[in-house]
Amino acid sequence: PFRGLYQKTLGYLSFAASVFLFFLTRRLKKEDLILVTSGPVFPAYGICLLSKWKRNLRYIVDVRDLSPQTVLGMGFITESSPSYRVLKWLSDQTYIGAEAAVGVVEGIRDYLAAVIPPERAHLVYNPIDTDLVQPLSGDEVREFKKRHSDLFGAPETTTFLFAGALSVYMDLMTLMKALKILSGTTRHFRFILIGYGEEQENLQQFVKENGLSENVRF
Repeated sequence: PFRGLYQKTLGYLSFAASVFLFFLTRRLKKEDLILVTSGPVFPAYGICLLSKWKRNLRYIVDVRDLSPQTVLGMGFITESSPSYRVLKWLSDQTYIGAEAAVGVVEGIRDYLAAVIPPERAHLVYNPIDTDLVQPLSGDEVREFKKRHSDLFGAPETTTFLFAGALSVYMDLMTLMKALKILSGTTRHFRFILIGYGEEQENLQQFVKENGLSENVRF
């Protein structure tokens, strides 16, 4: 994962083929219902295609990223390209063939409701256990930062956090270059990056070569 567009796409395609072959050889009951999470959308394509052959195969698609619109936003393809039009048609056909389609934000649900009958387009937010994950009080924050001073630095240090894919399309190298300029004015900041991706080694090398190791932590 996160080792470049082509390797990721190959991984998604191989998984989609595995899903297709698994359900091709599996006897389904009429009450069986398959839940397909998308993205990546390729497994959903496989299930949609298989449903044309196996009439008793029923599925719901859980849409977490609209594809190929997400890839378009990353700049890997253009809206006028044949690949974009083909992938968009495949995605829409997948939504149309589903028993229902679920979006995790209003914008995705609204898009789905424009492609399929609105009563089959649903909105279910990503759940969070607020007993497990909740903001700390101010005193607890200060105590936590004090216990982990090796990560957060001195009390007067301003801390920033990035949590996500360290991928090319996030353009984190521009952020690193900005931090290099900022370090000439102040050193009272700490930028913490949580995640991994194809840009991780390049980012770490830049931080090391430009004396930012105390200010940027991975």
